[in-house]
Amino acid sequence: MPEDQQAVEQELTPALEELDRFYMMERDRLQHEVGNSYVIVKAQEDPFDYACRLTSGEFIRFESMEVSAGGEYCMLKGIREMPRGLPPCPRGLEVRRDAIIWMADAPEGS
Repeated sequence: MPEDQQAVEQELTPALEELDRFYMMERDRLQHEVGNSYVIVKAQEDPFDYACRLTSGEFIRFESMEVSAGGEYCMLKGIREMPRGLPPCPRGLEVRRDAIIWMADAPEGS
């Protein structure tokens, strides 16, 4: 590795570590302030592959989530798998946050 690149990396390392600490603190603050789990926070920030089970028994796979201003409802977007008998919901499916039993980030791995 060239000396110039090493010098730049040495200069940037403390700033990147500080940015990592800030991100983790902000994520933790959001989780405690809103009362959301890590996966709920992540599903709002990072569209990917998520799954949840509702208290009524439905298993739903989706791409992202928006939590309502009051925090009572979650809009599941980019639905990939719906229970039989429910319409496809191309604009999303709104569920009560307290109806979510569990959530998974990347249920089949990343």
